[in-house]
Amino acid sequence: MASFKTISSMVTGKYVEKGSRFIAYAKHVLTEKEAIEFVEVIRKEHHKARHLCYAYTVGTLNEKYRVNDDGEPTYTAGQPILNQIRKNGLNYIVVAVVRYFGGVLLGKGGLIQAYSTSTSAALETAQIVEKPELINRIISFHISHYTTIIDLVKKNRLIIVTEDFEGEICKLEYLTEPELAEKIELLFQKYCI
Repeated sequence: MASFKTISSMVTGKYVEKGSRFIAYAKHVLTEKEAIEFVEVIRKEHHKARHLCYAYTVGTLNEKYRVNDDGEPTYTAGQPILNQIRKNGLNYIVVAVVRYFGGVLLGKGGLIQAYSTSTSAALETAQIVEKPELINRIISFHISHYTTIIDLVKKNRLIIVTEDFEGEICKLEYLTEPELAEKIELLFQKYCI
């Protein structure tokens, strides 16, 4: 059975350079939506920070990833964060790094070092775990079954990736553990179009 490596719980790491403080937060996530929501939580918590740069990857082949430099020079923040995620062989993870400016410019090399080091400091404290690869499925159903489908999603601990509504038809993309996939498909069968 295919699997992936991620971290078991949220971790933090810090780095200080020429008065600038870099605080990295890393968390296991299953969807891009979860990653962005986590970044927004950190943004609210650190609303006085000069920058909030981040990177995430969801999917075992790193097929969905994103980096954001948040005003830092291109490739000096988000990419170094992503490089540390990949160096550690991790998937389904987001790392957000806040920077409190210390008054001294660090230059491109200094920024790359700072974002990379703060990310590395967080990941070094993490407990790495191996989890089974999740299966991605899509179902379509009439909107009148929406409440029933969502109840089944919650009851079976499925992860919603996307929901699309076109008129009275809903298309739902979800993730499930491999051993539950067949059971879930049978549960949804009578509601699907």
